[in-house]
Amino acid sequence: MDKAKLLFRLAETRERAEKAYLNVVWLTLELSEMKAKGVNTMVAEVRLRAAANEEQKRLREMNWVLDQLDRTRR
Repeated sequence: MDKAKLLFRLAETRERAEKAYLNVVWLTLELSEMKAKGVNTMVAEVRLRAAANEEQKRLREMNWVLDQLDRTRR
C-alpha cells in the first residue's frame, strides 16, 4: 500500500478508535448510574465489554497501519 492510502486509512481508523473510546466512556458512565440506582446491570455490562473489545480492535488496526507507514519510510 502506498503512503497516501495508508495516511487516509490511518485517519479513518483513528476516527473510529476515538468514537469507540467515547462509546466506552459513555457506557461506563451509564453503568455507574445504573449501579447507583440499584438497577440490574447485566445487559449494560455486556454492552460495555463489547464496546471495549471494539475499541481494542480499532487500536490494533491503528497500530498495524502505523507499522505499515514505518515500513514505507525504509
